[in-house]
Amino acid sequence: MCAFLGMRFAAAPLGRLRWRAPVEPPRTEGIEKATRFPPICPGIGMGYPSYGVDEDCLFVNVWTPSDATPKSKLPVWVFIQGGGYVALANANWNGAEVVEKSDHNIVMVNFNYRVGLWGFLASERVKANGDLNAGLLDQRMLLHWVKAHIASFGGDPDHVVIHGASAGAGSVAMQMAAHGGRDDKLFVGAVSESLFFPAQPFVSELEYQFDRVVWQTGCNRVSPSKQIDCLRKKDFATLQEANFAQPFPGRSQPPMPLFYWTPCIDGDFLQDLPYTLFKKGKFVDIPVLFGTDTDGMSSYPPPPHKNNERLIPP
Repeated sequence: MCAFLGMRFAAAPLGRLRWRAPVEPPRTEGIEKATRFPPICPGIGMGYPSYGVDEDCLFVNVWTPSDATPKSKLPVWVFIQGGGYVALANANWNGAEVVEKSDHNIVMVNFNYRVGLWGFLASERVKANGDLNAGLLDQRMLLHWVKAHIASFGGDPDHVVIHGASAGAGSVAMQMAAHGGRDDKLFVGAVSESLFFPAQPFVSELEYQFDRVVWQTGCNRVSPSKQIDCLRKKDFATLQEANFAQPFPGRSQPPMPLFYWTPCIDGDFLQDLPYTLFKKGKFVDIPVLFGTDTDGMSSYPPPPHKNNERLIPP
């Protein structure tokens, strides 16, 4: 079995590429090593610096049988990790067992996508000079990468199944309903395990989040039309300090929301609430397997109570 780790599927989303749709990485010459797991995208509340975390994080890992060739046409399993869209909870899972359990008849793929503030900052000011739902667009870019390159690893680009857990399962549903259910022939089946849908507000309902970020980073001192450019010029640490859960409007006391940053209804990738799109039949019509996990929220126990006050977990 062969593992190809830390391959770049999109350009580093830095500077002017922050809060924009991912773009093709620059072409390189020669042979690059693919022997180590890549850094993961920064999640909510992570301090800086954090080991194994970097804003330059759009990488993919592939596991394939050692005898696979471009003519093998093996089925491809693309795993979209969860984490409530505020973190990457299943980063760099080792796909070797998947290949082994398949009797070496499958190609396994997992990857990173932007989360938290980096992937889901929303405002009309972002939309006017950038792209909303960058994290979902990262996922879409990866699927295009698979379509273009997976044959080189022995995979069949016309037999790709997408699978996700929790927010990854929600992402599966949103990829099915993307662009009003437009079928870009990127996958032929889906597995949605313990599907998680947060509020998924409309852009107008999330302006308060953007206002908080520009205030916390000092970008409120420039005109509204220049605020997104101001944020793009800020250093990583300054922005990461603003990437934390805060009370919803009208609330000032804990508990803080677990899932503060969420995908939004942008009118393009997500043209309406996902359940509305599915009700209207605006989704890719493919075989889907739904399932649930036992104790899937065991890592989020209720905080302790003291004097009738809810405390924030450490």
